[in-house]
Amino acid sequence: MDQDNTSTGLRELQAIKARTTTDKVKPGPYGLLEVRQKDHPTWTGEYIGLFDKTAIDITCGDPKILQPDGTRDNLCIGFYPYEDLDIEESFSVPNLQHWQRIVQKTIHFLDIHEVK
Repeated sequence: MDQDNTSTGLRELQAIKARTTTDKVKPGPYGLLEVRQKDHPTWTGEYIGLFDKTAIDITCGDPKILQPDGTRDNLCIGFYPYEDLDIEESFSVPNLQHWQRIVQKTIHFLDIHEVK
């Protein structure tokens, strides 16, 4: 976790709101905010969601695009802080609609398996 205890997604939102970046946000699917990056104006696979006052930064591939190796990028990767950890978890693009439940289950798992 960052020393200032602020998640990457929350810092991005603060920078966009303060207009210190040319990135833009708009309402996205499933209660997420879609981030339009200045260097990728047509790419729409980055999202920020708020879960229990924590910003979740989610980046998804586009399964419609065929990769050079013949595969399709069907993964979303979520990043968020949890206590003294930075969590990175992946799930398939069709599960993006369940992002809140995925984060909730991960946090619950970590809570019950906490080493004291």
